[in-house]
Amino acid sequence: MKRGCILCGGKVINGICSECGMDNRKTDEQYLKILDRHQAENEEKAHAFRKAKKEARKKAMKKKEAWYSRNRAARSETVRKNSGTGFKTAVPREKVSRTYSRQGAVSSGKEKKKKRTLLWILVIILVLWFGQSLYEFVHREVAYVKSWLGGSSQEETYNEEEWDPYDYVDAQLNPEGEHWRESLDAGMYVVGADLPEGEYTITGEEGNSYHIWNAQHSLSVTEYFGPEDYEIHGSREGAKLLAGTLLNVDGGTPMIFETENGQTADMTPRQSNPLTETYEFADTAVAGIDFPAGTYDVEVAEDQSAFFEYEIQMGDGEDAYPVSFYALLDSEISEEYPEYSTSYKNVVLPEGVTVSSETRVRLTPSEGITTEDYESFYDNLT
Repeated sequence: MKRGCILCGGKVINGICSECGMDNRKTDEQYLKILDRHQAENEEKAHAFRKAKKEARKKAMKKKEAWYSRNRAARSETVRKNSGTGFKTAVPREKVSRTYSRQGAVSSGKEKKKKRTLLWILVIILVLWFGQSLYEFVHREVAYVKSWLGGSSQEETYNEEEWDPYDYVDAQLNPEGEHWRESLDAGMYVVGADLPEGEYTITGEEGNSYHIWNAQHSLSVTEYFGPEDYEIHGSREGAKLLAGTLLNVDGGTPMIFETENGQTADMTPRQSNPLTETYEFADTAVAGIDFPAGTYDVEVAEDQSAFFEYEIQMGDGEDAYPVSFYALLDSEISEEYPEYSTSYKNVVLPEGVTVSSETRVRLTPSEGITTEDYESFYDNLT
C-alpha cells in the first residue's frame, strides 16, 4: 500500500498524479531527472537520504585530509628547523658564571621549543585518533536523526554498507527460534499474526517493495527491489521485524520472507472475519455508511487498471493529520508495470474512512482479521 505521488505526494489516479502529472508507474531516467530538477520531497525513499549523507561524508573527509596535510607540512617544517646542523661554541671557564644565564636561557628555550613541538605532535595524534571516533559517532547520530525525520530529497546510489535503518532498532531479538519461510502477496500484514517476529531475509523482484512501521521502536522503513542503483538487487538481509509491526507488501509478484529465529510460539493467528458480503463501487464510498467497516481484499471489478486510495486520520484535535494509502491494481500482471498487483489483501477500513477509485473495484471480506477495533489497527504507524 503506497502513499501518494512519489514526486509531490499528491493524489494519483490510474498511475498519473492529478497535481503534477507524473506517471507513478515508471521510474525511468526521464522521471529521475524530473525528481532531481524539482528537488521533490519524497520522505518515503531512504535512498534519497543516503546520497546526501554520502556527499556530506565526502566533503567532511576532504576537509579532514586537507587539515591533516597542512598540519603534516607544519610538523615537517618544525622538525626540519629543530633538527638542523647547529654548532656549539666553547666558553672559557672564567666566563661560565657570567654567560650561564644567557646560555642557559638559550638552552632552556631550545628545550622548551622541542618540548612544545613534541607536545603539539602528541596533541595532533590524539586529535586525529579521537577525532575519527568522534566523527563516526556524530555521523551515526546524525544519520539516525535524519532517518527518523524522514531523510532528504536527493537521489542516491544505494549502498547497504553505509546506512542500515535496522542498526537503530534498540530491541533485542531472541536469537533462538524456528525456521519460517513464506511467500506473501501484495497486502497488509501484522508481525506476530501473519508472520513471526524474527530477523528476516526478504527476497523480491522488480516492482516489489515493502514498507514497515513500528511506532514503539520509532521504526519506519521503505525499500524497493529492482535493477536501479538505489534499489535492492535480489535479497535484503538483516530485516528486523518485531511483534506488532505493520508490514505492507507491494508488487505484482509475491515476496519471500524467511527467518531462522522465528518466534512462532508467540504468534496469535487471525480470527474469522465477521463480514461475508462483497461490495463494488466507483468514485467514492464511505466505510460504515456505504459498506460495513472491516478488513477487505481489494481487486478491480473490470478488465483494466485501478488506483485505490484512502486516508487514515492520526492524532486528535489540532494535532490531527491524514496519512494516505494507495494500491496499484490491474486485472492482469504486466512486465511493463510490475508494481501493479491483481489484488491487495487485508486492507483495514475503519468506520468513516472514505475510499476512492475512478475505476470500479470490488471489496471482498478477507479470510481473517487481527482485530475488530479497526481504528486501533493503525496505532503503530510512525
